[in-house]
Amino acid sequence: MTGANFDTLVDDAWRTFRNDLADRLSTLPVGGELTVAQSDEFPEGPHGVITFTVTRAHRVRATVQVTDLHSTREFWVVNVKQMQGANWRLLNGGRLIYEVSRRRVDELAHLAVWTLREIWEVVHPAMLADAASMPREASLAIATVPDSRDHLLRCVIEVISDIAGQHIQPDADGDIALPTNTAPSWLRVLGEEPTVELFTTLVDEVPDTAKAAEYVATESVHFPGVKLVLHETSVMAFMTVNVRVFHRVNLVNALGCWFEFMTDSAPEVISAITHADNPSEPEDGNLPDPLQTLVVLDDDGTSLSAHEVAVICDQDQSAILDYIRVTQQQSIEWSKSAAEAEDAGDAEEAAACRHEEQVWRATTEQLRAALRLVVLGGPATITRKVEMNPNPTQPTHRQHPRSLVLTNRHDSDGTVFRVIELDDNGALRIEGHDIGRGVERFFGHDEYEFTRTFSTEDTTRLRTLLGLNADDDLLTTIAQRFGDTPTLEQFLTDSGIEGTLFNRIG
Repeated sequence: MTGANFDTLVDDAWRTFRNDLADRLSTLPVGGELTVAQSDEFPEGPHGVITFTVTRAHRVRATVQVTDLHSTREFWVVNVKQMQGANWRLLNGGRLIYEVSRRRVDELAHLAVWTLREIWEVVHPAMLADAASMPREASLAIATVPDSRDHLLRCVIEVISDIAGQHIQPDADGDIALPTNTAPSWLRVLGEEPTVELFTTLVDEVPDTAKAAEYVATESVHFPGVKLVLHETSVMAFMTVNVRVFHRVNLVNALGCWFEFMTDSAPEVISAITHADNPSEPEDGNLPDPLQTLVVLDDDGTSLSAHEVAVICDQDQSAILDYIRVTQQQSIEWSKSAAEAEDAGDAEEAAACRHEEQVWRATTEQLRAALRLVVLGGPATITRKVEMNPNPTQPTHRQHPRSLVLTNRHDSDGTVFRVIELDDNGALRIEGHDIGRGVERFFGHDEYEFTRTFSTEDTTRLRTLLGLNADDDLLTTIAQRFGDTPTLEQFLTDSGIEGTLFNRIG
């Protein structure tokens, strides 16, 4: 065998190993672990070990202990510099890590192969421990063949519920409402073939049927995968996905394409057919005047009171909600910049970015306090409704919270906020708002919010299921028993309490 033939065989073996590793990483569960290590049968020199895990943020992480690099100090330093040059990050605890999203596992597998070959000089995958246990699994092992419409619908609901972080229930027509801003849209499972269809009505009444028909006939080709249809006086859009073999990735990709169409292209279609102006973003990207005022008057996000912030925002509930979104986006962008600076080894720039991130988070909390003041009245730091006892001779019931935050998490993946509330009639409401790249990985856009409302009858039934009287503290009981909103919503669904859901993306 010539040297060239041997090199080709080795490269082919590593290519197969890399593909198999990427397949395994793509299905590694949260909390799972996969280790790739050199075999002990080769005792000379350092032994390479790479450990792969999946974080709670669903990011795939590779970890190398620096103690597994060359034992000679001189060569150890060279190893570390090589790995840092390949974008491994050196942490204080003596570890080197590299982290990617699920969609980039091929990149991580490629880096792992480079590390094994260049750092530990592993000649062939056969020199790895348990090398024979790395066969590529057939796709059917991680896919499903639906045997009925109901089976396919259950698969779809499971995936969308996992993406949304809450249980999703079809409406009375069996359709699943999708969180699209431009126009309401839905997903439905067709009965004739194992097919998922996404659809929307872009224009209910077209002003000129002939021009609309011409537009549909000539412009539909610009929207791959989406079909425009003129039905009587309405213009509709459809995306059809054949799922004879159901796989989560295919559905997620289809949803991403649909959300991209609804966000980027649907407004143009509506504008062209109705001859209405297509709203655009502010050209200069400046902050709204009230928010700019906050930044100028309070440059560290701590000196203004909730009342002062509410006054600056003109006591405008909708505007404050918009400002909260802007400040959350700002904190996320500064967090990304800090991470990039840390990756580049620029500690001074990273510290400056982290400071900006914290200031924007503080401003977000100021705005939330102002929002409570505007919506609920009274001291902004108190999230409970206090009523005067009209008859001082009668005992006053202990006041219970009207609003309780269950989740308020900020990390490199963004912000996750969940709150349970009672309205003036004592009916339960669940609200959530997510911003950041954790959302973007699933939806293709970096913001998602939802509100699930329940009637007073639903809330009374929940109290009964929890063994509570009308005067007992419902929200605190929910927090103690369920801890988070997904667990609560699953309990409600299992108990036949569905409520009404509103959600949106972008």
